[in-house]
Amino acid sequence: MQTYTRNLQQQGVLTATPQTLPVVGFQFPMTVTFKSTNGSRAVAISGDGGDTFVPATTYASATAALMVHLQAPVTHIQFTGAVGDKFSIL
Repeated sequence: MQTYTRNLQQQGVLTATPQTLPVVGFQFPMTVTFKSTNGSRAVAISGDGGDTFVPATTYASATAALMVHLQAPVTHIQFTGAVGDKFSIL
């Protein structure tokens, strides 16, 4: 499989339902930052094609943001937050 470098800066979460992003072919390790003031904000990851998601371990957090650092490849990342939230993947 070919590896691609992706840099997704400030992508909007369009709805309050969980948003799923396929990341097959993205370069790892990667850092995911999720900016949200929603109290139930979360980042989850899947390694089985998006069939099952588990909560990602938070590398750092603040009042309005979560940061997750992924060392090993996953197939999908899921964001749960509110309308207008932002995420970036580096």
